[in-house]
Amino acid sequence: MKSPTAESQKFSSYQILLLICIAGLLFTVVLDFMLLPAISAMVMPALDLSAKEFGYVVSTYSISAGASALIFSAFADRFERKKLLMFIYTGFLVGILFSALAQGFWMLIAARVFAGVFGGLIAAICYAMVSEIFALQQRGRAMGSLHVAFALCQVLGLPAAIFIASRFQWQTAYFITLSAGLLFYSLSLFIIKPLTSHLAEQEKMTSKIKAIINTSSYWLVFANNLTIVAADVLFMTFASVFYVKNQLISEDQLAMVFGASGIATIVLSPLLGKLADKTSHFKVFAFGTGLSTIMVIVIAQLHEAGFIWVVICNTLLFAGMAARMICSGALGLEIPKSADRGSFMTFDSALQLICAGLAASAAGWIVFQSADGKMLNYPVLSIIVVLLFGITIFLMLKISRKAISSNKPESE
Repeated sequence: MKSPTAESQKFSSYQILLLICIAGLLFTVVLDFMLLPAISAMVMPALDLSAKEFGYVVSTYSISAGASALIFSAFADRFERKKLLMFIYTGFLVGILFSALAQGFWMLIAARVFAGVFGGLIAAICYAMVSEIFALQQRGRAMGSLHVAFALCQVLGLPAAIFIASRFQWQTAYFITLSAGLLFYSLSLFIIKPLTSHLAEQEKMTSKIKAIINTSSYWLVFANNLTIVAADVLFMTFASVFYVKNQLISEDQLAMVFGASGIATIVLSPLLGKLADKTSHFKVFAFGTGLSTIMVIVIAQLHEAGFIWVVICNTLLFAGMAARMICSGALGLEIPKSADRGSFMTFDSALQLICAGLAASAAGWIVFQSADGKMLNYPVLSIIVVLLFGITIFLMLKISRKAISSNKPESE
């Protein structure tokens, strides 16, 4: 017989439907964010873009999303949640439509800026709704359920979009994403109820953000997260083109490469999380960094390796990246005070988006294409990425020690 406490922690039917809607909205946001770098092998020749120009295109979304998140965080709580979410998501869908219709460099730049201005706000609004609809005892399971959106994007959404883009035109992938977005928009419009409880408890978000900025220990976490994002984005922005042109895999096989990596990430992530909890987050982070370092160096040196080697190397690289992200996220949230964590995450997310945009642009300056389409200078790019990996080891060690000194459950 279940206890009353257990019964009270069960999700209501409305909570389940709400999670389905929010997960669907986040699925399209993540897919749109990951799609352009993944289909770079199709977009660049179709629009006659250089590596530098493509880096600019990728960066504009992240920079505009991060900037809008920073600006909007000061007054987002002044509006009713559902109306705000529907308005923002409508703008995001228009941005996807513009992306699908883009016929040149400047049109695509404008479309990605438009999508980023709205897309950068959706996750924050969704997570705010979850924090208000779900009790503290339910919130962990609710957030875990939402991570299914990210997992499905890696395993199903992204490979399917790459396959469609390779078989038809690259714009088709955006039209498919738009169709999925319209479906989840319609469901959300009818299922999600207005949410106004936060309006009665207004707090000046500007003063909260100012307090976050002025706390020096928080910048240790910000610096670590920014360095992790910079390293990952630098290496992965042109990975699709590098695999197709330099390693001679087909565009159809590219979908299987990312699908295999996504499956491995889903399987390994909970295992890595449990291992970190039982041993040490820093040690698992260091292991993931070591694995990522080896694979970055190996991948950069590959020459016409073929499908099997690309699958193996990319999957191991994603496993290392997953270990780094899991452990940095777990340790990083030990540093801010509990009352600061919401604002801390909003500010950190905005900084990471801006950093991702700058890193994508920088990647376009470092690598370039030869006359036959091969990506050159990848070994130089790998050296820069490995140096950034080393910086994160130093920063994570300091974060780990600070967590221990604050009597947090973490051992080296």
